[in-house]
Amino acid sequence: MQHLTVYYDGNCPLCKNTVMKWRKLDKRRRIDFVSFRDPHINKALPFKVEVLEQEMCSYSSLSQSYYWGLQTFIQVHKNIPLLHWTVPLLLMAEKLRLGDHVYRFIASKRKIQTNQGTCNDSCSIK
Repeated sequence: MQHLTVYYDGNCPLCKNTVMKWRKLDKRRRIDFVSFRDPHINKALPFKVEVLEQEMCSYSSLSQSYYWGLQTFIQVHKNIPLLHWTVPLLLMAEKLRLGDHVYRFIASKRKIQTNQGTCNDSCSIK
């Protein structure tokens, strides 16, 4: 039973690569990874695409809560046994307010692909 849904940018190579690695490690299939770029998905979301472009988002059906940015990473790592050892490090980074800064810095530098599948400096997230 999947109880965490992660909404990621399907036009972002970094995001797709991260999700691909998480999928391989998610042996229990607890996490559903969904691109918010899918027109059927983004119509049903209570958030605008512009908000989702800034931070990865997840929803836990157990806690009925949304999580953003670093908190999504923490939730994913809590649900993948092979990554449990990273949770205390992520929580410490969050407590020190370092984790959110690092997450936002990386997110601000990532690239997105256009419909043609190519990317250059004009397709950075602003």
